[in-house]
Amino acid sequence: MSAGYIGVQRLRLVAEHGAGAHGLRARVEDALRISSKPPGLAHRFLLIRRLRLRLPREASAQSLALRLEQEWRRLEALAQPMATASADAEAVWAVDEVAARGVLLRRWLDGEPAVAWFWQRLLPAVEFAASLAQRIVGLLFEPLAAAAHSPSFERAVQQRLWREAWPQIVAAGQARAVMAASSPRQEQVFQQVLREPDGVLESLSLRSWVVPDAARLAASLPDAQQQAIVSALPRPRHSAQEHAEVPRWLPDATREHRPAAQAFLANRVASRAHMPVASPSGPAKQAIGCTTAHLAAATVDGATTDWAGLWFLLPLLQQLGLAQQPAPARLLAALLRRAAMRHDLDAPALAWRAQLGDFDDVRADDWWRRARWACVRQARLPLRRLLHRPGRVWLSPQRIDLWLPLARAHIRIRRAGFDIDPGYVPWLDCVIRFHYA
Repeated sequence: MSAGYIGVQRLRLVAEHGAGAHGLRARVEDALRISSKPPGLAHRFLLIRRLRLRLPREASAQSLALRLEQEWRRLEALAQPMATASADAEAVWAVDEVAARGVLLRRWLDGEPAVAWFWQRLLPAVEFAASLAQRIVGLLFEPLAAAAHSPSFERAVQQRLWREAWPQIVAAGQARAVMAASSPRQEQVFQQVLREPDGVLESLSLRSWVVPDAARLAASLPDAQQQAIVSALPRPRHSAQEHAEVPRWLPDATREHRPAAQAFLANRVASRAHMPVASPSGPAKQAIGCTTAHLAAATVDGATTDWAGLWFLLPLLQQLGLAQQPAPARLLAALLRRAAMRHDLDAPALAWRAQLGDFDDVRADDWWRRARWACVRQARLPLRRLLHRPGRVWLSPQRIDLWLPLARAHIRIRRAGFDIDPGYVPWLDCVIRFHYA
């Protein structure tokens, strides 16, 4: 069954005279919870214009769930990508909610219309007739549906939204206006997130590279065309040598140079996404943030893999205490590297490894031996038998869904708990779900 969150903005129930509306509502709620959505819809962020169902009187929740599953399959065939969807589309989808808001932000910054029903459904509390800066503030601070998972996941998704949106806002010359339209509390939180790394994850801070690189871009232009791209940002913390390379802050970029600034910042995001980030605490602590939120957003959409069991390695390692280890994300990346060296992994499995990063760790050999022994001891299976299992993978920046055939479910793996949903893993900043169908 799908564990995806379903939010209903408006529900209208029409019942015959004498039928209990309260009982019907309870059955509808139960059906929404237990109905299984197709893999493509369960993994994506989906907005549905309307869903109308006709049911016999006193239909059970199970009957309603089966009827809903028929509608899910129909909508899966009709749903259009949000970036290119027509205004009369029945359903639209994006990889996740952050990607959906990113599409809307780009439309606003490019001056394109956003009058289709799904844009208002995406941000129902935002006044679309307000100024651009006020709309952007609403887009950045409106609560996300990720709160349904956990408050910590909601914070992680919110920070990812800010970090992905801010370079575009800066390049469009809207940074000062957005800060001016924000409340003091919003500005304080926003500045803190953009200035500081994410605690123990030690992820890449935008201000540590966007500001100086954008300033160097301005310095490389001819003297008559020198314009600042990011003057709205305060000066970041750097060493004295780095400060000497950063030119003096200049006024905002002009409209004619804005496309160059946007292309530059986009290239910097793409190139920096693959670079490891050294810990600022020195050689004694070389923890590197290997989170899916700050590395390349490898995306796999329903690809078939012979190594679906590779994702079972995470619950196994969690039983061994991986989460309590220093830099668990780096250790997991190193163990996936060991798996790739020992087995001929296919593209979806390698995409997960690429998403975590190609890191090594001196603890990896010992932990690999521990994983092999744990698999034999708890499931009475060699580790390769656990990893080499068919399935389908949906992979996006902060969610992974793994679909496995019910006929191939293994009682020993189930008894050992290796196919229990990890759910939201804070140190990976990712939701991982296992489904049998």
